[in-house]
Amino acid sequence: MSNKMAKKIIIRGIVQGVGMRHFVSVQARKNSLLGYVRNISNGQVECLIQGDETNIKAFLKTLRTQAPGQIDDLDIEDTNLNQKLESFSIKF
Repeated sequence: MSNKMAKKIIIRGIVQGVGMRHFVSVQARKNSLLGYVRNISNGQVECLIQGDETNIKAFLKTLRTQAPGQIDDLDIEDTNLNQKLESFSIKF
């Protein structure tokens, strides 16, 4: 039985203009996660991920250890599952 969950992540640091959205997108797809990633106007990156708990943990580990740029902080909060999500996308 799978344990589905959703997380909203704010990535702070030197995270725009370094390929962060592409990296997040590739890693989310590798881990069979749904959601999106986008730059936000304050220089941070916002990500919504949804999927199995094990896959989310693997995604977060990779984000913390292999992401481009310089992550100073990850603000991670639980959020509600969105039944309408069908894939992972980069929002512009």
